Amino acid sequence: MKLADVVGALRRRWYVLLAGILIAAGGATYVWMTVPPEYERTASQLLLPGKATIPEDANPYLFVGGLYQVADILVRAIGPDDVAAATAEHPDATVAVTRDTAAGAVMIVTVTASSEDAAATVLENVTALTASRLGELQDEKSIPGDERIELVPLTNATQSVVIQKTRMLTAAAVGIGGLALGAVAAVLADTFLRSRRRARSLRDPQDSGPADELRDGDEGSEEPGSAEVEAPDADAPDPDAIEAAEHPASAEPDDERVRETVAPSAIRGGRSAGRARPRRRGSWQDPGEDRMDAFEIEREAG
Repeated sequence: MKLADVVGALRRRWYVLLAGILIAAGGATYVWMTVPPEYERTASQLLLPGKATIPEDANPYLFVGGLYQVADILVRAIGPDDVAAATAEHPDATVAVTRDTAAGAVMIVTVTASSEDAAATVLENVTALTASRLGELQDEKSIPGDERIELVPLTNATQSVVIQKTRMLTAAAVGIGGLALGAVAAVLADTFLRSRRRARSLRDPQDSGPADELRDGDEGSEEPGSAEVEAPDADAPDPDAIEAAEHPASAEPDDERVRETVAPSAIRGGRSAGRARPRRRGSWQDPGEDRMDAFEIEREAG
């Protein structure tokens, strides 16, 4: 099916397309109202070396460069069971614990939830989980207290960032899908109705006519350049016969035959040679007296 056919079908069945647009708009609005936005919060934690592992009275922040390996170990130590325990109250929340590749010894915790309170609660649980898991790892190795690595908070967001991406994508998908279904329904309805009317016209040609096409909305579907041609009136008098009656043909003295001429336009128009218009001529000796631009047809005088 060509694009012009699709456009014509949509124009003829505009009411079906309009119904599809309304349904699509209603579905998109319903999804927008029911799907909640997402709330995202982040927090960062810094690993600091133990006091016994750095010079006395030294700045501990100057010795964090070698702790990125500890950060990687801590990230891998937090498993799915730990995340499930932290999100037990809000199972729809998602948690991501990563290491900041730029800072090295910085842990980043990102929480995404369906509400502001859920994001705050889950973020608090996960930050406590990372600190407790680091302590458990050091307890397993019996690390002395002055050599233990500490995990101190750097940042903790107090407000969540509202993310509308999922909401917008879902509403847009519903709206576009409903619009596409409406267009397909309009094309199918037009194809069905036109094929049914065509089949009915083939069964009973007398019942089909221009009115059927107009009811189908095909007012503008005629081919360009087409025009209606009126049939000639059978009862109208023939102008050639009238002229023949007014100017009867004269018989030639030598062979008593009447010469009749038919204009080329009459032959091109489909007129019979028997209805040719007689024309009077001078004499055979002077053919230049009455010159004709038509060819001649001779027939025996009745």
